[in-house]
Amino acid sequence: MAMLNIIKGSLKNIVDEAQFERLYKPNGWRIDETEKPPENEESKALKILHTEQEFKNYVKMSKTKPKQFDDKLFYSETENEIRS
Repeated sequence: MAMLNIIKGSLKNIVDEAQFERLYKPNGWRIDETEKPPENEESKALKILHTEQEFKNYVKMSKTKPKQFDDKLFYSETENEIRS
């Protein structure tokens, strides 16, 4: 389903095409031609990345979960006692 930017006076909204035809169009809403439709992240990535390998690396990187940095310089007191 395509998402549409719609406008009525100074009110703006983003709805799918079926919902626009069913609910909003009969009540005087119109499609906002001034707003460009939002792009999904994959289409943005395809414009930036030049090769298939770069795209595969980008997809793999985007699926990873962030981890808390720990360089193990600071230990709890119990670990320090064990090491001493």
